[in-house]
Amino acid sequence: MDLTGIIANLVMGSLTIVIGVLIVRHRKALNKLVFEKQTEFFGRRLAQMSAGRQTPTMMGSSVEGLSGSGCA
Repeated sequence: MDLTGIIANLVMGSLTIVIGVLIVRHRKALNKLVFEKQTEFFGRRLAQMSAGRQTPTMMGSSVEGLSGSGCA
């Protein structure tokens, strides 16, 4: 039995869950930061088209799905 793959999956799954919980917990501040950085890089109009449409609720639900895949 090869334990290398099992250990790697446990580590990556655990990291995915932890990062997902942190993103859900701090999603409003993270969303604001992403929008500000995209505004600096792309300009206000392009940033509004990409990050401006992503709400903190959508960001949280997307990450919850990702965290769920970390459990699998």
